[in-house]
Amino acid sequence: MHGSAAPTLAVLALTCLLGGCMPEAPAAPSVPPVPPVPPVADSGPSPEDVAAGTTCGAFGFQVAVGLPVSFFEAMAQDRTDLVTRIIRPGEPVTMDFSPARMNVVLDAQDRVSQVYCG
Repeated sequence: MHGSAAPTLAVLALTCLLGGCMPEAPAAPSVPPVPPVPPVADSGPSPEDVAAGTTCGAFGFQVAVGLPVSFFEAMAQDRTDLVTRIIRPGEPVTMDFSPARMNVVLDAQDRVSQVYCG
């Protein structure tokens, strides 16, 4: 009986030792959390827009600066009163000024870099 327990104990000890040498399971890839969509600006121009002589409501959308254009689109989707123009890098735009139009300028990564009336 002593003879049969020794190999079993040796296998058990070896298994425990080798288990400590096993590489750790790879960590799950780190995915940055998606920030919540900022609250939609209320209807009408803000006092800042009025002071600037514009009525497009761009002041309420400044929270979109630095975020992907999809966040701006999500913020603006329920605002049927908005007139917007998305401007991508190198895209030609007209020079006419419309105080009720919101211009959303994007960078090369499709992130909002500027929001202004005009």
